[in-house]
Amino acid sequence: TTDSSAAERVASKLSSGTSFESLARTYGEGPERVRSGDIGFIDPADLRAELASAVQALQVGETTKVVELGGSWVVLKRTH
Repeated sequence: TTDSSAAERVASKLSSGTSFESLARTYGEGPERVRSGDIGFIDPADLRAELASAVQALQVGETTKVVELGGSWVVLKRTH
């Protein structure tokens, strides 16, 4: 999202137990929205530094905190 306060509200809902997939379908703004936020496999080495560092420590099923990405804010979930 391009709204940081909206991103924090989504992260709060995620922390409260709302599924990542449901939140992605409701609040996502990219084409992956229709796939419940699934962007497919991406090698962390191919990610921008701020995203790579956020996902490297994740275990399968865990999500990042809100990450600022050039005027947008994202939350990522590791699925593999």
